[in-house]
Amino acid sequence: AIDSVSLATWVSESLDNGSKYLAIDLQYVSFMDSRGLGALVLVHNRVEKAGGMLGICAVTGQAGMLLELTSMRNLFHVYESVSAFKVAAHQHRTEESGNQSPIDVERIPPPAPPKSFSPPTPLSM
Repeated sequence: AIDSVSLATWVSESLDNGSKYLAIDLQYVSFMDSRGLGALVLVHNRVEKAGGMLGICAVTGQAGMLLELTSMRNLFHVYESVSAFKVAAHQHRTEESGNQSPIDVERIPPPAPPKSFSPPTPLSM
């Protein structure tokens, strides 16, 4: 799992290296708390300030509910997949600069899917 410090470091390094389009793939994120949400807001603001675009991709489950309940889904650029973000980022750059060449998107990889999952055993009373 990635923590907020690692996320902020990745964003800073990507921006320092000239990347403008960054994708965070939440495909396997099953839980996000207020610290995770706060980290997304901070990196979103950092990318926007640098003139870039941050895509929050493949949001599902509890993480998706958290974005809905806090109305943060309206703040972020949320996409069904990293591929969908790449299309939107290319269109954004084309509209801004007229540049239609292929676009590079830096992607923080999703955490690996669980190797096995055992549902919790129900408690009997």
